[in-house]
Amino acid sequence: MMMLALVGLTSCEKAVLDEDTPKTSKDAQQGTQDEDSTTAKVTLRLRVNLSRAGEDALPWKILQFEIFNKSDKSVAHIIQNEGDDEYGTASVQLTPGTYKVSVLAHSLMGEPQFDSPTRVDIFSKNDFSDVFFSYSVITVESAAQEHEITLQRATALVRFHTKDVVPDEVKSFRFFYSGGSSTLNLGDGLGIGSANQTLTFNVTDSMRGKPLSVDLYTFKVSKNETINLTVNAYKTTLEATPIVQYMPAKEYVIPIKHGEISDCTTTFFSDADDTEIDTGGSKVEKDGATSFKIKVDTAWAGINYYNL
Repeated sequence: MMMLALVGLTSCEKAVLDEDTPKTSKDAQQGTQDEDSTTAKVTLRLRVNLSRAGEDALPWKILQFEIFNKSDKSVAHIIQNEGDDEYGTASVQLTPGTYKVSVLAHSLMGEPQFDSPTRVDIFSKNDFSDVFFSYSVITVESAAQEHEITLQRATALVRFHTKDVVPDEVKSFRFFYSGGSSTLNLGDGLGIGSANQTLTFNVTDSMRGKPLSVDLYTFKVSKNETINLTVNAYKTTLEATPIVQYMPAKEYVIPIKHGEISDCTTTFFSDADDTEIDTGGSKVEKDGATSFKIKVDTAWAGINYYNL
């Protein structure tokens, strides 16, 4: 299967605080922000629940902690990579008050950018992964305190399979889809605004002569129940000029659900009759040879199966 989750951050835990505040090395490690040097600070300890039923390994590599004050000003920014000391636990020194705490878990190459405590730009071209989140408002009082963070899955996943194998002549692919979002609302876990999303890759030796499997991540937008997917196969690699089509592009309309997998199977490279219907599901449509069923899963909220 084509794996999209790549780890790009390699530094140990780091904390980036208010740019206007001088930082010592100790401050940077603890995530301290001196909003008021005359007020005693207390420790806020955030501990992510790293146990997940039905999953043998954590479905993320990177944890990102963002803390904002009541004016939505960032006061702590902490990145942890799998393998770091105390991975999953972040401690910051804060003056008593009310804070907004946003936590992301992902395996992206780039770092998601927060526009506000609840709005974050996450996906970019060729940089997709499963994403988990938490958002809470915490009141820091005069004594040290610890909060456990339970993360929720934010993504919708389209798992695209071909029944036929990748021909030797195919050198690269482009998956272009719209209807989902690259921006996440941490308030409800849904996407903000529709976005055009693109995944491209060259064919490796291990892919040739085998059916193709690709994972396409997005955030579901409340008003959209489907994504529009266009798949291109090329005779040339992505670096070639010009890029030459192997065959005409194929287009699909695929239902998506928040926190669920749309598992899609199609005959792609040939014009063979693709009329197989899976009668084990809860919904069967002859038109378009589409089958549908939901299987409850302990890791994902559900898996929806489609023959395209």
